[in-house]
Amino acid sequence: MRDRLLGADRGIIAAAAGRPLTASERQGLQRWLEWLSAANFNQQIFIKPSQESLVQGLLARRLDWIPCNSGNLSRLRRTLGVELGVSDLPSGPYGPPTPITRLRVLAFGTGSTAQQRRLADSLALFSLNPWIQSSLTTDNQDMLPTNRFVPPSAMDTPVLKAMQRSVQQADATDDISRLLPAGDPRDHALSRLVSAVAFGELTATEATGAVIRALAPAP
Repeated sequence: MRDRLLGADRGIIAAAAGRPLTASERQGLQRWLEWLSAANFNQQIFIKPSQESLVQGLLARRLDWIPCNSGNLSRLRRTLGVELGVSDLPSGPYGPPTPITRLRVLAFGTGSTAQQRRLADSLALFSLNPWIQSSLTTDNQDMLPTNRFVPPSAMDTPVLKAMQRSVQQADATDDISRLLPAGDPRDHALSRLVSAVAFGELTATEATGAVIRALAPAP
C-alpha cells in the first residue's frame, strides 16, 4: 500500500524517521489517503483485508488484477495457466511505484548436531551453484537468483524481467524497509489506519495526522 504514485513515500519516510514533514510531504501523504477513501466508492475497485484474499479473488476470477508478491506466482500459474499475466507496477503522475521486496533466506536451526549443521551447510552451498540457481529460476519463475554469476539467458522471460524491474523500483523503498522493518508495531498501526480510511471509518484529513503520530519512532 506504500506508493510513490501519489507521493506518499516521502511523507512516510519523514514520519518514520521522526522528522517534521514539509508541506509537500504532508500533502503527498494526504493525497494517498484521499485516493484510498475515494476508491472505496468505486465499484470497479475492491479493498481486501489481506494478500490471501486478493489471491483468492484472482483465482476465482472475481478480480481482474491484483498486486502480489512472487511467492504466489506458482499457485496462480497452476490455476490460471496462460491466462495469467505478470508485470511490474506502472508509474504515475508523482513518480515511479515503490514496491516492497523481501529476500528469501536459509536459516540454520539452533538445535542441530554438528553433523546436521555440516549437511545443511553443504546443501546451502550446493543451492548457490550457478547451474542450480539457473535451473530453479527458469523452472519456477517465482524468484530471482542470488548468485550473480547465473547466465543472463536464464532471466530472459517476461515474468523474470518484470521481477527484475520491480527490484530496481524497490531500491527507492530502501528507507521505508529500513525504518519500518517487517513486524514493527508501527507498520501494523499504519495498516490499521489505512484500512480505517479505505472503509470510511476515518477521513483522509483525520488519518493524515494519525499516521504521522503512529509512525513516530519511540523516544
